[in-house]
Amino acid sequence: MPLHRQAMYGMMALQAFANYVTRGSLAPMIQYIVADLAMNDAQKAVLLGAFFPIFTPFQVVAGPLTQLFGGKRLLTLNLGGMAALLMLLPTCSRARGTGAMSACLAAIGVCQAVLVPAQGQLKRNWLTDGPERVWALRVMGLGNRVGYTAAAALVPWLAERRGWRAVPYTLGGLIGVFGVAWQALATEHPAPDPAPDAPATEDKEPPEEGEE
Repeated sequence: MPLHRQAMYGMMALQAFANYVTRGSLAPMIQYIVADLAMNDAQKAVLLGAFFPIFTPFQVVAGPLTQLFGGKRLLTLNLGGMAALLMLLPTCSRARGTGAMSACLAAIGVCQAVLVPAQGQLKRNWLTDGPERVWALRVMGLGNRVGYTAAAALVPWLAERRGWRAVPYTLGGLIGVFGVAWQALATEHPAPDPAPDAPATEDKEPPEEGEE
C-alpha cells in the first residue's frame, strides 16, 4: 500500500478522534463547570442540552455543503472551528447565566455536524476495492472508538489537577495543531498512480534487399 494512502487513512482516523474526544468530553466537563460556578439543576440541563439540538439537524445541511466545497475544506473548518470554540469556552463562562456557554456548545455542534458527510466523500474518493479497503475502514473506525474512551479518562484526570478550564484549552490547542497539519497534508483526491512503463521493444534493422 503506498505511503501517501496510509498517511491519509491515519489522518482521517485522527480527524474522527478529534471530534469524538471533544464530544465525549462535553458532558463530564459540564459537571465540573456546574460545580465550579455553583449552577443549579436547571442551568445544568440547559448546558447539557445545548449540543445536540443544533448538531443533529445541521447534518442535513452538511451534505450539500460537502458537495459544494469538498470534504477536505469542510473538515479543515471542522477542526479550526472546534479549536477556536473550545478555547473560547472558559471566556464564555465569565458571562452571567448560561447563554454564552450554550451558544458556544451549540456552535461546536455545528462544526461537528459536517464530520460524517465530509468523511464519507473522502472515503469515496480514496478507498479502493480489496483488502486495502477493509484495513483502511478498520483504521479510521478506531478514531470513533478510542475518542470516547480517551475523553472518559482525560477529563477527570485533567480537571482534578488543573481545573476544568485546562480541558478545553488542552483539547483546543491539540486540535488546532492537527488542523494545520491536516490543511497542509490532506488532499481531496489521491494522486494518480504512475502509469506502468511500456515494455521495451528492440529496434530491428530493416531487412536488406532480397531478404524476406
